[in-house]
Amino acid sequence: MDPGNCDKQNNIFNNNGVTTKGLSLQAGCLKAKGVTIYYNAVSDKLDRLPFFKDAILNSSKLENEAICMEGTRQEVLSEIYHWADGEHEQSVLWLSGWAKVGKSTIARTVAKECDKRERLGGSFFFAEGNEQRDSMGGFVGTMAHQLLEINKSYGDSLQSILRQSPMLPDYSLTKQWDRLIWKPLVKSHESQGMPPTVLVIDALDECKEDITSILEIFCKTHSRHIRLLITSRPATYDQFCQIKGECQSIILHDVKQETVNNDLRSLFKKSIPAVIFDSFDAELLLGKLVERAGGLFVVATALTRYLKCESLIVRDRVVAILTGNTMRVPPDSILDSVYCNALEKSIPDNLYENDRKNHCDSIKQVLGGIAIMFTEISVNSFYNLLNIREQASTLDREIIHSSLGTLSAILIVPQKASDKKRSFRLHHSALCDFLFDTSRCNMYFSVDRKEAHLTILKCCIRVLNEQLSQYLGCLKVPERSLGTANGRVVEQCPVDEIQYACIYWVKHLEGSNLRLCDNDIIHTFLRSHVLDWLEASCRITMVDDVLEAINLLGKSKRGPSSRKVHGFIEDIRQFALKNQQLLKEDPSHIHESAIIFAPLNSPLRQEFGKSALKRIKYLPETRYDWDPEIVAFEHYLHNIRELVCTRHNVVVSRSDNGVVKLWNAVTGRFLHALDGVSVDAISLSNDGKLLACLSKGFLSIWNTVTGVRLSTYQASTQFAAIAFTEDSNTLLTACHASIVQYLNFTTGQCTPVLNGHIDSGKSITMSADATTILSWGQGKEITVWKIQDSRCHYKFSITDEEAVQTVSISGNGIRLASAGEGIRVWDLPTRECWCYISERFNPVTSLGMSPDGQFLAAGYDNASIQIWNLDTGQPLQVLKGHYGPVVALTFSLEDFVLVSGSGDWTVRTWKLGQAQPAAFDTSKERGRQITALQLSSDGSILATGTLDGTISLWKTERGERYANFSGHRHEVESFYFIEDNLTLISTSADRTIRLWNAATRDSLKNLTGHTSPINTSQISEDGNLLATASLDHTIMFFTGHGGRVQQVAFSTDGTVVASASADGNIRLWRTTDGASMGPLMGNGAQINGIAFRANTMILASCAADGTVRLWDVLINKCIRSLEGGDPQMCVAVSSDHGLIASAAMGVVKIWHPSQETPSERSVAIQVSNIALGTVDLNLQTFDTRPSSQASNGLERLLWIPRGYQYIERSICRQNIVALGYKSGEVLILYAVKTVAETGVDVL
Repeated sequence: MDPGNCDKQNNIFNNNGVTTKGLSLQAGCLKAKGVTIYYNAVSDKLDRLPFFKDAILNSSKLENEAICMEGTRQEVLSEIYHWADGEHEQSVLWLSGWAKVGKSTIARTVAKECDKRERLGGSFFFAEGNEQRDSMGGFVGTMAHQLLEINKSYGDSLQSILRQSPMLPDYSLTKQWDRLIWKPLVKSHESQGMPPTVLVIDALDECKEDITSILEIFCKTHSRHIRLLITSRPATYDQFCQIKGECQSIILHDVKQETVNNDLRSLFKKSIPAVIFDSFDAELLLGKLVERAGGLFVVATALTRYLKCESLIVRDRVVAILTGNTMRVPPDSILDSVYCNALEKSIPDNLYENDRKNHCDSIKQVLGGIAIMFTEISVNSFYNLLNIREQASTLDREIIHSSLGTLSAILIVPQKASDKKRSFRLHHSALCDFLFDTSRCNMYFSVDRKEAHLTILKCCIRVLNEQLSQYLGCLKVPERSLGTANGRVVEQCPVDEIQYACIYWVKHLEGSNLRLCDNDIIHTFLRSHVLDWLEASCRITMVDDVLEAINLLGKSKRGPSSRKVHGFIEDIRQFALKNQQLLKEDPSHIHESAIIFAPLNSPLRQEFGKSALKRIKYLPETRYDWDPEIVAFEHYLHNIRELVCTRHNVVVSRSDNGVVKLWNAVTGRFLHALDGVSVDAISLSNDGKLLACLSKGFLSIWNTVTGVRLSTYQASTQFAAIAFTEDSNTLLTACHASIVQYLNFTTGQCTPVLNGHIDSGKSITMSADATTILSWGQGKEITVWKIQDSRCHYKFSITDEEAVQTVSISGNGIRLASAGEGIRVWDLPTRECWCYISERFNPVTSLGMSPDGQFLAAGYDNASIQIWNLDTGQPLQVLKGHYGPVVALTFSLEDFVLVSGSGDWTVRTWKLGQAQPAAFDTSKERGRQITALQLSSDGSILATGTLDGTISLWKTERGERYANFSGHRHEVESFYFIEDNLTLISTSADRTIRLWNAATRDSLKNLTGHTSPINTSQISEDGNLLATASLDHTIMFFTGHGGRVQQVAFSTDGTVVASASADGNIRLWRTTDGASMGPLMGNGAQINGIAFRANTMILASCAADGTVRLWDVLINKCIRSLEGGDPQMCVAVSSDHGLIASAAMGVVKIWHPSQETPSERSVAIQVSNIALGTVDLNLQTFDTRPSSQASNGLERLLWIPRGYQYIERSICRQNIVALGYKSGEVLILYAVKTVAETGVDVL
């Protein structure tokens, strides 16, 4: 790779400056410098930390920013350089001062000088209003990336730390800074004896987030090897001092006025042409300039630019300065005069009033656009966005650009209007405040902020309408391993006005306060291009950001008639949430796969359904509406034990290993993991900003926004339960030693409430408002204490009729629910049982009550959730989606959202308050799990079997059921059509085989003989022979295995049947006389799957030891052995190319005949059956041609969304695929072409 092209090739959004996947590609550049030894080793883990290249010193955005002019700021710079050389004890130097006194200029000067001396470790320049530079999101990652480039020893230390703690990039800011920056950097210095490394952090006060945590980090920064230069306004420095931070400080506004004036005189002498001083009294002019600057270098710089103009007008400007009021005026007034004069001088004198107004409007439109843009784009793209054409009668690009050139005193204007690299830039952000303030800016140029946002919004929509489809054609996917998230780049497509429009049009909509109406420009755009917008946005930026944009869109203000547009936006939100995985891995499939599986009632499906018919003939009958589930997120192989939710839809989860994690409840984005604690209980403050955690006698308080621990308190006895009081500064705590007290965690003061009244052997639960305490155990009694005015107001006991297994109390302490064999709801003020819900046959595993006590959620052992309205006593909804017992429930404080945790290791959020969606169920027998599927040879008939033994026949073309069969008493195991589809054979767990007349629906014969349920079966190619395997260790009618028979398979000619067993052997049988042909001896591991290659006597097998073998059954010999790794569950062999496929643990492997290493592809669920030459049961199908014809030999053809991935049974015949689900749903898909017609092998 050409090192000069690395940045271009790697940047996902070139002009945005965000690079989240940059290390692996940029390693080529570093290799040329000879430092890749450590870089590639840690890049994969650090990829999870964003790198904001626009925030560093040498970025294109900062390279032209001013530095201190030679001869100025000498005293301040000298003090900083001495400190940087280690001549002072303090590791931190804090440079503070009021706005516009030159802090950032000094920071850039120091950084450039340290960089020149090879002493600069990294820099981060915060900037208010810049999306990437106004938060801590990319702070640690950006610093780490810079240190890796220059310090090999740091990379070695970091590699060692990441090897020990690979999840560090996902931890909180405190942990990241300590383990990823501070410790490896100190360790590298100690091993190398290097001079101190300087880290520069500028404008810390412009970070929009709570910076308390980072200030606490800086308090602990003490090392002679590291120098940390920080600049900010005085308030931030004072905040640092209040938490007892120690540092060396320089306060710029306290520097002697004489020193500042001398620096200003030096700046003016070197910046203003000498001819001006020669034409006037130099000393008088210098004195006036210094006085006008008012001690502010930003004003002085504006004045020097003001005087750099044509000689015809410079004299007038100098005279205006000399004769102006010399009284000290506020800095804003000084800047206002500079800005007003510059803007007025940009208007040509020879314009009539009407032309003058039009000219000013054009300049105002451009200035307003520059002021409210969320990131910089090139001049050419900016003009394209505003539709300022190169040749036009009204808005001529060159004329406007020429007029802007006269504003060089306040604006950086690239020389050419067609410049595709440089952008407009303000000399200082104060110009934005000036333009938006009508009291300061005159009527010609003042900008209405909302109108400016509306103008850019309309421009964005116009660009997207006109160019989005063409732009998608420029997006190319580089060769990569399938499944790498966001592994895309924009190549040879420098139209960054489209990139800007994709990402920021929603934010401009928010800024404009536009009220959405049906069929307005937003609604029309969405109906035409929403899928293109989703695809392009997910290729340009992160999917989580796109989801947040959609949520923001949904919060737009409503117009007088907006039902349709807001319904459409809600449908987009559901569509994006349900297809998150697809959007992350391959967003191009949303046009087909995602639309195909969208609900019948989805406006998106109705709008774009016909365009999705490229690979299938008809849209299948899906569910009627979206499921109430919002999003699901994994908890890393641990069960959930406790859940709480903040007012801002942040979910806090505690797992059984004590790990606490924070998530976004709407998008599922992982936010923080609390470091180094094993938590026993959690509680949230009323505002959701503080989290209290109990951990082995310690009480810790955490900031939920930053994930940083604020304080820790140790009790003499171990805590059992906690709850925040209303003021969020005090906790009600209960200990196992029967002590209840208030704890003010800011002062450490304790106030006793109860002592010795609670049975230490019982569980303790508190209401969210800290007014009610419950004590309960495995008995039937629940004791209630009501706390008021720091004392026990009253106490009483209630007795359930069954042993209490779990309880839940409303946030206001009014209602209590308890579950034993049934559920009882108690009204605490009256102490009476409000209602009883019998659940004797469905064990309750968890309870959750809404904060106001109106709604109750119960989780069950069968993975379902039931919602009740306690005011009416009526059930509202049944929620299904988990695959394990529901063990934790909590209600969000906003938007009526339920959060559930399950033994399937997932946390799910559900949108409540709507009617239960009528999910598609062609069988009309919802709840009867589909256990068997079979298609007739011509694909016209589908047979389905259920868990209760019912058999149904369907017309596949219309998806209609036309016949039912009853006879089996238990689960139907398999089907086979024979005799031109007139006869149907069914096998069942009731140990019988039945033959049915498919036309008359009559039972023809009932075959018996097995003594245990039939486990698997197989029919010969001609339909004359059927082999059945049973749990009685027999194959009807062949015997010989010493363990359970896992699978049977016929050879193509029907002369040989093979059986695989848990005893580790494969046995072969002649079908003509039932004689054994001998065993195929493996290594003793259980055989899970077998398959014959068509028209041959080659048998493939897969085993629990991870091996895949090929056998020649004519000689009873293994001819090839392959290592699959994890236990392999199923296997298949293609008939033509000789490909071998196996699957296990959610990974499909494909071996080419000449390869020992397989191609691999992770799939969303556990695969239980695969076949080469047909469509696999997940419909995650792959082109299996050699890698020269397809990327890595794998190409996904169709994707199933999460709601349809858990398939119980599937069948494929020619171009028809039928899928059966545990819920009783059946989905039928017609492919446009058969497998033979496509010319590819499909897994």
